[in-house]
Amino acid sequence: KFGFLPSLARAQGIDYESFATGHYATVAKDPAGAWTTLKKGFAPRKDQSYFLYPLQPELLESLILPLGELSKDEVRALAKEGGLASHDRPDSQDFYGGDYSALINVPDREGLIVDSGGKVLGRHRGFWRFTPGQRKGLGVCGPEPLYVLSVDAGRNEVTVGPAKENSFSSCLIKDTNFFMPEPARGARLRGKMRSAQPLQEMEIGNTDELGRLRVHFLKPMGGLAPGQSLVLYRDDLLVGGGIIEAG
Repeated sequence: KFGFLPSLARAQGIDYESFATGHYATVAKDPAGAWTTLKKGFAPRKDQSYFLYPLQPELLESLILPLGELSKDEVRALAKEGGLASHDRPDSQDFYGGDYSALINVPDREGLIVDSGGKVLGRHRGFWRFTPGQRKGLGVCGPEPLYVLSVDAGRNEVTVGPAKENSFSSCLIKDTNFFMPEPARGARLRGKMRSAQPLQEMEIGNTDELGRLRVHFLKPMGGLAPGQSLVLYRDDLLVGGGIIEAG
């Protein structure tokens, strides 16, 4: 919406000064004018800055986020005062409330669940039902809790293992996007790999020949999922982020 709607409006001859959305975050500007970025929303459980890190930095100059400094109760009170029927509607939890496998509309396809050594532990009904880091609903058990380590779509195979095999000390991220100056090697920031995950201490490493940035975790983390976003913060300010490619 951030790219499509403003460009569509201008293409239709609609001039505007600002573009507003209901995301829980706020726009923050450097007093010296060196950068414009996003600040985490007032209500930690509602903060949506994690999802906005791919925005083009120049879009922030005309962006207004009026809900970022309000709690959900305050928003509901304002909606009720304004006569909006949705003021007491239950919170939405996701974009889809059914079985996610139904979204891809393909029949079940039996495959293997194996450990990291290739030993068959069980069978599944389709690799698309699993994601790296997943612990519940695996359909297999062991002497200690098992986690999804990787998903091989080509072989329709899911590899699982104990927590010690689901622990990573760093990762490579690609397609990075920074609102503040790109952090130098050795810089200490906080980051997370999922929107609801607490922020963890991290250290910036080297950039390789392919432009991928190595980020080190001061405390090992589990659930590393290639294709997921790693988003970095300095205090409550969004520094930037990228797509996880590998551990």
